[in-house]
Amino acid sequence: MLGALVLIGSGSAFVGRTDPTAKISRNGHVIRATGPLTCDIGERLSLRLTITQAQTAAYAEGRTRARCTGAELQWKVRAISLLGTRFAPGTAQACALGITRRNGRPTDAHQWCVDVTLVPAS
Repeated sequence: MLGALVLIGSGSAFVGRTDPTAKISRNGHVIRATGPLTCDIGERLSLRLTITQAQTAAYAEGRTRARCTGAELQWKVRAISLLGTRFAPGTAQACALGITRRNGRPTDAHQWCVDVTLVPAS
């Protein structure tokens, strides 16, 4: 399942998605997730990603930043497990919160959640 959130209004557009597959480290403590996004030229994006896996009770967080170009960008987040939890290959839920800013002031804030498949990193 590929999740996306689109908001168009006031001349601005922010689109973010999460790729359906994420990579899990050998020890189960690190998840590498990616996805495309588009935001208005001149804005700066802050993206926070959380990943949870019910079967293992694992939880991870990661963040990234980007300068918006108006063209599609590929975001990458390295999420680290918290509370000593470990992920296993299988299904997990990834939730992203993206906030764009211009001149230090927020212009958009969007959140989306999708199911992702965790696969071993090669």
